[in-house]
Amino acid sequence: MNTGLTPEERALRDYLARRCEDVAKVGFTCRDGREFLGWIAEVAEDRVLLTWAPGPLDDRDPEDEWLPLAAIRPRTAAHYDTATPGWIPYSG
Repeated sequence: MNTGLTPEERALRDYLARRCEDVAKVGFTCRDGREFLGWIAEVAEDRVLLTWAPGPLDDRDPEDEWLPLAAIRPRTAAHYDTATPGWIPYSG
């Protein structure tokens, strides 16, 4: 099935789907310069639903947001591994 995604985007989608199943905290840089830190709530064909972690000065929880996979800057994703403990960079 051709989803219109590049091989890199398909690999990133699969990685983020595993992090969604693990309920692991994830971080990456968006192409618009924002830094995401939080959880992947859902993975669709070409986008992910982000649940942003509240910042230390936030007085309310940030809204969940759908983000296209193409909007994630390559080689910036990582997830927090509680077994290590530490951040594990995405190597896809």
